[in-house]
This record gives sequence, structure tokens and C-alpha cells, in this order.
Amino acid sequence: MAKKKVTNIESEKITAAIYCRVSTYEQAQGEFSSLDAQESILTDYCKTKGWEVYKIYRDTKSGKSLNRDEIQNLLNDAEDGKFDVILATKLDRLSRSLRDFFELDDRLIKLGIDMVITSQNIDTTTSAGKMQRNMMLIFAEFEREVIGERTREKLYSQAQKGYWGGGHTPLGYDAIQKKLVLNDEEAKIVRRIFNLYQEGKSSLEIAEMLNREGYKTKERKSKSKVVSNLYNKDSVLRVLRNKTYIGKITLTAKKLNGKMLTTPIEEEFKGLHDPIIDSKLFDLVNAQLDKAKTNKFSEYKNSPLLLLQKMICGFCGSAMTTTFTTKSQDKRIYGYKCSTKNKKGSAHCECKDAPAKALEEFLIQLMIEIGSTKEIIELVYEQVQMNDDSAIQAKKTHLAELKRNLSSVSTEAKNCIKLFAKNEEFGEIETVKEILTEFEDKKKSITIEITALEKEIIDLSEKGESREAMEDLLTKVPNLLKTLGKEGQRQLISFLVNEIKWKVRSGEKEGEIEISFRGDGRINKKWVNNVNPSDLVSSFSLDWLREQDSNLQPFG
Repeated sequence: MAKKKVTNIESEKITAAIYCRVSTYEQAQGEFSSLDAQESILTDYCKTKGWEVYKIYRDTKSGKSLNRDEIQNLLNDAEDGKFDVILATKLDRLSRSLRDFFELDDRLIKLGIDMVITSQNIDTTTSAGKMQRNMMLIFAEFEREVIGERTREKLYSQAQKGYWGGGHTPLGYDAIQKKLVLNDEEAKIVRRIFNLYQEGKSSLEIAEMLNREGYKTKERKSKSKVVSNLYNKDSVLRVLRNKTYIGKITLTAKKLNGKMLTTPIEEEFKGLHDPIIDSKLFDLVNAQLDKAKTNKFSEYKNSPLLLLQKMICGFCGSAMTTTFTTKSQDKRIYGYKCSTKNKKGSAHCECKDAPAKALEEFLIQLMIEIGSTKEIIELVYEQVQMNDDSAIQAKKTHLAELKRNLSSVSTEAKNCIKLFAKNEEFGEIETVKEILTEFEDKKKSITIEITALEKEIIDLSEKGESREAMEDLLTKVPNLLKTLGKEGQRQLISFLVNEIKWKVRSGEKEGEIEISFRGDGRINKKWVNNVNPSDLVSSFSLDWLREQDSNLQPFG
């Protein structure tokens, strides 16, 4: 865990780390070497400032990367908070790579450590120095955008000619000189995956079958290591959706003219490689996938289930998603399934699917109990009031932070204008207007957020629900649950329930269910399959109220 250096404000004592570097061992030798010269300049600078020198780091390695012993020692000491500022004579002493320098600088910013470059008049211990560093970061970001655009243009040109654009080589092929070449052994696995899905196997069943037979995903490099993994639902789906297997090269554009697209644009080109899958089989399989997708209620609002986004697996902590079995052509039996088990299979989580109908009836019975017990209504009211007060305070803190950010952005914009006006070289750069426009966009965005937050604070402050209104709402719960639509029922349930933890193992008839209510209320119940929900509910209110006399006080 990084330790942020905290300067002793009262004594204003600043501790400095001096970094000197030459690129060869020979340059470090001699009666008065380049390293000695750098050290002399930087120690004199510290004396003039009255700074204490913590340590002098001397490197004799090339600055083309950060893979140097002394720069790593310096960064480790920075993480431990052993100094307040780093000094070097030039930027290229720290790094000759612009990308590495900004990575280094970003780490120092997060640690609260300043930087002084003596020969280039950069001193982030001053506000002017911080502004200059921010300007450098802006131009670095622009350079990254330009490089990105050029890379995309190159990839587009390659794709038009049918060449592979790079990245993880798909299963079934090897990438040789920018061309995909058939890998016969892997191609057999690809064909098998498509055939199994066409025959009616699900993506999860196919994954489990491949894992049992000892297959793994295609090897790829990750942080200088070669890795491959077990198959899961998603890795099988990626194979089934990949148009590379019908001889296509696809390019996906997520940005257009520097702006993120809401819906990415995908273009297809004829590849130079041989297809593995016939286009008719590919279309048939993908039509099956599309049909299966529409049946899964991927959108929360379209699901017939009331407790999505509330149900949590009690074994692995994953959210639970929609599942169903088809009893007849027109009737489905719905349930909740652990998303880890849904994606990776039963070997990764032992959670049993939860029966939606019984579970929802059980929760509705609980809400009816709440609505008929005055003591609980009182507790709910007190907790809601406390929650609202906390929410208002949190929003006020965020509002103050936004206003500080707005002031900071405005100051930076003004400083940029002054810098451009004084420096003709900056004035000639075509991107100046774009940079200033970015500042204006930031200001507008923050201003909009401030306005919205101020309204939320006013609304919360004025809402102040009365005990009578709360009691009126809760006593109407039974009728409301019958008359409201699905979305209204969900909102009503959300009013009282934070999450429901389901902990029943596959193959077992009994387990536990834990419901966390709005505030700190919590109750555990033994769950038994095929039991009447009203039987599980009995004595619920007494259990809950009894906790007021214990250390598990549910409402504060």
C-alpha cells in the first residue's frame, strides 16, 4: 500500500531526492564525471531552497525505459513516503520516453510528490510549475490521440487488403507476416463447437465438455507470460460470433473524430485467409444465438422477475440472473441463477437455482407483515430519515468538490491563454483552439452536474416523509402489489429491500436466505423447498423486533 508523503507544514521542512543519470559506465568515470556535475548542480539548488537531501540516486543505464535499478529504488522510496520532491537536471535524465515519463509523473502526482527539473524551469512545488506540467500533459494526450488515429488508419488500410490487424490470434489460426494461416488441430475444435451448438448444446454445456476433455483456450501473451484458460460460456460465444471463421476481417470503430460513439461502427472486409466454417452454418448458428438472447431478458425492465439486481449468490457473491425451464410450449418456470455458475458452469459455484415464484411470494408476505406492524413502521421511518440526512450530507460534500474543480478548470484555462499569448511557438499550433474548447466543455459539464446536484439536495431536503405518510404507504402495500405493474412493484420492493442473499446448495432441499432491509435491518431464515411461503413468514415480525434488544440492532 502506497504511503503518501505528508510534509511537516509547521516547520515547512521539505525533503528532496536527487536523481542523476548517464547512459554508459564510462561517462560515470573520471575525476569529475557528468554524474558529479549533475549532483553538484542539484545539491546547490537544494541549499538555496533550504531543502534537506534524503538520498542521491546515481544511474548508469540508458533512459529508454524505466527498467533501471536506481529509478526503481527511487520509486519504492517514494511509495514509502521518504521525501517530498524529486530533482533532476533534465527531463531525459528521468526518461527518454515521453510515455514512460508521463507514467512516472502520474505515479508521483498520486503520491503527492513534486518534481523539479532545474535546466528546464519546471518546478511543481509552485502553482506556475503545476500549470506548466498540466500543459505538457494536455499536449501529451493530444499526441496520443494523433498516434491512435494514425494507427487506426493503418489498421483500416491493412484490413481493406485482407491482412490480419494484430491482437489475439483467433483459435484455429496462426498469425504469420500479418496473414492468418490455418492451424488444422485448432480448426477441428472450432468446427466441433459450431456443430455441437447446432445440435442443441448450450454454450455452457460445450464449455464444460471441452474442459472435461482437457482442452484450453488458445495461448496468448499476458504481461510477458504465455497463458491459456479453461473454457467458459463467454469464450465459446466469442468463437460462435467470430466472423473470422467465414473468411472475414472485421474492424470496430469506437470513436469518430475523437468522440466516443454510443454504438460502435463495425466494418467487414474479405480476408486473405481460408475460412473454417461454411457461411450457411455460421448464419444458422448465429440465428439460434439471437433467438436465445431475446429469451434471456438481458434488459432488467423486460424481465418478468421482481428481484433482479437484489438477488446475490450466498456462496460466491455474484449477482443472480434470469433462468427458466420450459414446461410446455406456452409456459415457462422462472428462477434466479448465479451468474458465475451461468457463465462458467457448476464446477465454479455450488449455488442452486432459486425458484422465482416461491421466493417472490415469500417476500410479498414479508412486506405484508411489515405493513401490518406499527412498531416496524416506526423503525422504518426513523431509518429512512437517517438515510436521507446522510445522503444530503454526502451530496453537499460532492457539490463542494465540484465547485472546487470548476474553479480549478477556469484557472487553468486562463493560464493557458496567457501562456499562448506570451509564447509565439504555442500560438502557431493548430490544436490550441481544440485544447481551449476542451476546457470549455469541461466547465459546461461540471456546471451541469452542479445544477443537477443542487436540485437533488433541495428535493431531498423538502421531501421529509411524515410518519403518517409512511404508515399510509406501508399499510397499502398488499393492495399496491396487486394493482401495480412490474416496474411499480419493483420500486415498492426496492423501497424496503437492499439485497437478498440466497444460500442453498445444488442437490439439497434446505438452505438459508438472508434479507437485508433498507438501513441495517437483516433477517436470516431457513429455506425449505416446496414449503408454503406463509409458513416461512410466521413470527417474522417478532424475530425482527426482538433483535432491538440484542447487538444486531437493525435500524441504528
